Amino acid sequence: MRAQHIDFYTHDLSDEQEWQITRAVRDFNAAQRVVNIALRGPRKLRLYLDRVSWLDITATAEPEAPEITVTSHRHIDNWFTHARRARALMQIAEWPVVLPPEVSAAADVAPDAHILMSLTLATAMLLAGLEDRDILHGETRGCLFDICARKAHRALKLRCAFICRPCRARLSERGMSSVEVVAICSVLERVRLLSLGRDPQDTAPAGLGPGTSNGFQAVATAPRYVGESDGSRRITTAGSSLRSSL
Repeated sequence: MRAQHIDFYTHDLSDEQEWQITRAVRDFNAAQRVVNIALRGPRKLRLYLDRVSWLDITATAEPEAPEITVTSHRHIDNWFTHARRARALMQIAEWPVVLPPEVSAAADVAPDAHILMSLTLATAMLLAGLEDRDILHGETRGCLFDICARKAHRALKLRCAFICRPCRARLSERGMSSVEVVAICSVLERVRLLSLGRDPQDTAPAGLGPGTSNGFQAVATAPRYVGESDGSRRITTAGSSLRSSL
C-alpha cells in the first residue's frame, strides 16, 4: 500500500514549540509506515485579539494535497482541533490544562502527548475525509474522537487513547481502510506511553546471546528448589528463602 502524504505547516511557534512539533512528527512517522507527515515550514495567519479563526482557513482555495497547520494561538471558538476535507488546524497553546498540575509536573513529556494526540486526530479526520463535527462525540470514553468540552477530560483521552467501536464503524463507512486505522492506533500507543511519562522505544533492548553474561549473572547465586509436602516449594539461596505456590 502506497504511503499517504500530508503537508504540515506551522504558525508563530517559539523555538521550544518548534522542537515539540518536530518530535511529534518524528514520533508519528516512526510509529507506522502508512502515513507520512512532512514539515513544510511557517505560514501566516490573521489574528483576532491574539486568536486564530478556522473560518479563515476554510475560506481559502482547497489545497492539492492534505495539509495540517499548527498554531501557538488559541482558536476563536476555543477548540483544540478542526478538520474539513483536505485541511486541519490544531493549536498547542493550552496543553497545561490537559493534565493535573501534579501529573504534568512529573511527566516532562506531557506536552508531547497532547501534541501527538492532536496531530493523530487531525490526520485521522483527513484520511476519512470527515469534518470534525461529523464524528466527534460529547461523551468522554477515552476515545480519539472525544470532543472533551471540559478540557480536563482530555487527560482520560490521552491515557486511554483508543478508537471506540462506533467511531471505527464511522471511519469504515467513510472508506478509511483497516490498514490506516491500525496505523492510527499504532500512533495512539505512543500517546499512551508519553502521557504516563514513558519514552517510546523504536527498537527492543538488545538481549544477551548464547554463552554471554552480564555482571549480575556472573555473581548471582543459582537458586536451589526444595520440594515440600504442603504443595509449595521453597526457593533457597545462601542465607535467604522465598516460598511460592506450585
